[in-house]
Amino acid sequence: MTSALAELSEALANVELTVPAAPARFLRLEFLEDAPEEAAAADVWSVTLDVSGLDAVPAAGDTVGLLCPNAADEVAAALDLLGAESRADRPCRLSLLPGTTKKAARVPPHLPEHASLRHLLTHCVDLRAVPKKPLLQALRDDAPLVMVAAGTGLAPLAGFLEERRARGQRAPAWLVFGCRHPELDFLLRDELEAALRDGFLSRLDTVFSRTGDRQRYVQHVLAEEQARLARWLVDEGAVMYVCGDAKGMAVAVLDEVVQTVAKAKEVPVSEAKKLVQQMQKDGQYRLDVWS
Repeated sequence: MTSALAELSEALANVELTVPAAPARFLRLEFLEDAPEEAAAADVWSVTLDVSGLDAVPAAGDTVGLLCPNAADEVAAALDLLGAESRADRPCRLSLLPGTTKKAARVPPHLPEHASLRHLLTHCVDLRAVPKKPLLQALRDDAPLVMVAAGTGLAPLAGFLEERRARGQRAPAWLVFGCRHPELDFLLRDELEAALRDGFLSRLDTVFSRTGDRQRYVQHVLAEEQARLARWLVDEGAVMYVCGDAKGMAVAVLDEVVQTVAKAKEVPVSEAKKLVQQMQKDGQYRLDVWS
């Protein structure tokens, strides 16, 4: 074996290799100390919908779903998984299963009673849908409100503020809002400042993660205002809404709320977690988050 390897090595040493020429250089890579400020802002669209033709009157916190036609190849893949390609264009009817145990069961109103399966999969369902989050509902007029939002998580909370203005409602409301830069992605700044000025928002705390010597987020504001948060949540029974990123912001805010409850109630953190879980069940601590 050793002699065979030696012979192979000697043979390879005598082989002439032709290496293709490298292409002309046209790119340059530079390492930056900090990200440029313009990279901090993402595109954000504000969309206004005409609801004058709807039978029901939308309320703050309602969710609007836009169903766009699914791609034909994705519909075909779904039909294949269902083993229904041969029957995809036959008429079918949707109805409830006899004896269903689901409470208040009904056929979703946006689905036609008679249609082909291909039509349903193309026009009536979202093949890429993520699990639905609970809908936010309008709060009762006398409920103090603590709102925590990061980035576009501000959108549903802005609806509450608009409804408060429409109703002339001035119950205590505190908003903690965070984004990257005050000049790049401070969403709805004029509206928030107007709500604060006109008394529809009692307190507004803002935090910007890309300014200053260290990165700060909404949870840091809550930590600094722990006594105020305890007074609102524990003493006054305020309803708290957390809107935005599920993996980072919402977890950090929840941890801060647990710490606040533990200190205010003078109980261990393990017991405070149970109290916050009960707050969630009672609707006092509500989430509208996504990842």
